[in-house]
Amino acid sequence: MEIELEAPAKAWNIMPKSMKPMVNEAKFTISKECMEVNFVDPAHVSMGHLKFYPAFFNRYVVGQSKEKYEVGIDIDVFEDKLKGIKPHEKITMKTLEGESIIFLNTEIKASSGDIKLNKQMKMIDCAGMPDPKIPNLDLPFKFEPDIPITELKRMHKNILISDHTKWTVDEKCLTIVGADDETRDKVIIPVTHCKKKEPNKKAKTKKELKKATSLFSDDYGEMILKIAELGGKSGRVKIELGNDNPMVLTFAKKDFWDSNKTLYEGMLLLAPRIESE
Repeated sequence: MEIELEAPAKAWNIMPKSMKPMVNEAKFTISKECMEVNFVDPAHVSMGHLKFYPAFFNRYVVGQSKEKYEVGIDIDVFEDKLKGIKPHEKITMKTLEGESIIFLNTEIKASSGDIKLNKQMKMIDCAGMPDPKIPNLDLPFKFEPDIPITELKRMHKNILISDHTKWTVDEKCLTIVGADDETRDKVIIPVTHCKKKEPNKKAKTKKELKKATSLFSDDYGEMILKIAELGGKSGRVKIELGNDNPMVLTFAKKDFWDSNKTLYEGMLLLAPRIESE
């Protein structure tokens, strides 16, 4: 046995729901600390990073022969395997040393004994898979919109007019504008926990940055906001923004009974749309 992870079907479904908008296959890295995955869409406009901690699972067993295990998963096939299994029914994912098969086992309680449902899928060879690295962006504004992610997603959808929106943040609010040749809509959202990067002391001009603005694709903007909802519809997100820089959006799902315990967390990056002169 290399790995053995057990969780309800509704928990396993979080993975295809969060990744399918961008990719249809991915390399998962599994260690004693967590299961994590990086992924990037084919156009390289958006990137994602997900990390699932042992607390997310009912059972989390990782072999000791390696420090980390790599498991290549076809997301479409994995989603198909989850169909027909009720949300509360537990699924055990298991891999065996030397085999390229992923076993998905479910035991369903019945009056005369347990029903055992066993499914298998072939593991993708990780050798030929991309290994995207999440860049470390030190953007000038870090803040939290003072509304739940569902409301941020709804407000964003309300101003979609053209094929992009303009996001501007200062120390007090986030302003998102949608416009075309005839109309212009905008939403102003208060922000909290705003941290502004201090001017570089070595720079010749130490001009303080009062706001930051970037343009983003509507379709990709909607996509990452929908993915971020997986952190909980009443949850809040953290955003980093700069001038003509990628947007960084992070979210985390906490344990209902212990808010100090994180079940899983995600980071999403969206490249800016640069207007030509």
